[in-house]
Amino acid sequence: MTVLQVLTWGFNRTPVPSANLAVDVRWIPNPWHRPELHDLSGLDKPVQDWVFAQENVRSWFEDLLNVLGPMVR
Repeated sequence: MTVLQVLTWGFNRTPVPSANLAVDVRWIPNPWHRPELHDLSGLDKPVQDWVFAQENVRSWFEDLLNVLGPMVR
């Protein structure tokens, strides 16, 4: 069975966790800086909608899934 675990971490706070693959997404705008999203988490739909509405995020994510797909299927 293949297991895919997704972790987040702060580059300024902790070392990169041990992983087979680490993807740097610091280029994606941070929703924390939006007052209406500040108190929410990435599990909240308004945050997800805002992130995926940013330029190039959706196409980048689809490309990432295309790369990872064969590894986790």
